[in-house]
Amino acid sequence: MDQNMTQSSDEQQLLEEVSRCRELVQQNPREHKADLAAALYNLGEFYAEEHRSADAEPYYLQAVSHYMELAEENPQMFRSVLAEVLNSTGVFYVYSNRTEHAVPYILQAVSLYQMLAEEDLERFKGSLAMTVENLARVYLFLDEEEEMEKYYLQACDLYEELAAEDPAEYSQYLARILNNIGNIYNCQGRADDAERYLLRGRDQYERLAEENPETGLPNLARALTNLATFYATQEDLEKAEELYRQGIAIQERCADDDEVNKSDLAVTLTNLGTFYAGYERYEQAKECCLRALSIQQELFEANAEGYMQSLASTLERLGFLYAETDDPEDAEMYYLRALSFYEELVREDPETFSEKLAELLKMIVLFYAEHDDREKTMKYLGQLRALVQDSEE
Repeated sequence: MDQNMTQSSDEQQLLEEVSRCRELVQQNPREHKADLAAALYNLGEFYAEEHRSADAEPYYLQAVSHYMELAEENPQMFRSVLAEVLNSTGVFYVYSNRTEHAVPYILQAVSLYQMLAEEDLERFKGSLAMTVENLARVYLFLDEEEEMEKYYLQACDLYEELAAEDPAEYSQYLARILNNIGNIYNCQGRADDAERYLLRGRDQYERLAEENPETGLPNLARALTNLATFYATQEDLEKAEELYRQGIAIQERCADDDEVNKSDLAVTLTNLGTFYAGYERYEQAKECCLRALSIQQELFEANAEGYMQSLASTLERLGFLYAETDDPEDAEMYYLRALSFYEELVREDPETFSEKLAELLKMIVLFYAEHDDREKTMKYLGQLRALVQDSEE
């Protein structure tokens, strides 16, 4: 209640500031236009942080319009501010799931930062690198591979230069983008490129972990598990298993009282379990998934909304593993527990989770059919048909 009152008070203050600046602009446009632009932008940022996209958008767009006028009148003072506001507006559209609207804003921001960097490279190279990386992410979301790769590689080159000049500030950015590019190449099936960038990312994270273990070790663990996933796709069992275990060992050290690190550990254990299952090493797969389940149940108790999906997925995987190892009682238990969670997820968000529920129902139908339980086979088959029919309507 107190938080809502504080937010309401913040909103009221921001609205009053916009209203005050509008009145001042009426009296003296030249002196107060910049104040109004800043007030509009701040209100747009506030609504965006509150996930009120419909309220945020008009204020972002008004701020852009005012800063464009200001940048024309006084380029030296306002071009950099305009670039920042254009970039933020594009990022707003990405987070509002309207990524196609982001492109022109971030493109304009990149263009402005390129001009600014030509005039003062030291001051603006960092902003240019981050904005180019944002543009690469936009093209990633839009599945425009050629543009995505071009801008990711541009950003990577900029971060390499920045990290050489100021390693304390920019080495983490370089490590992150190397790792991201490697993951993208892996998804594209470009194995040589993927391995090269993932190894470079790992090496960067190793250096960062030596310098600052508290922040560096969790990132190193993620880099190791990404590299493990790559070798798993290449069917290199020995390298993949070793890297998964290295990542897990680090995550176990970091997981004591940190929710994010605990969640990362559960994900890695689940991934290793899936990896083992692919080689029919079902007992090891079960061991990993049961450890993941224990962590996810603890996280779920503290944050049901945040961890219901991952918990449901692990329960489903355990149902499959116990079915494969001729343990129908445990298989049934895990399948039905997963089913109850997926049914709840579908009630909350049918568009996202109906397909996952349908896949699980198919597995359950096959499970009961294989065990000659006609009654339950027909029961869940009927539920599957009803779900498919609802989805088509």
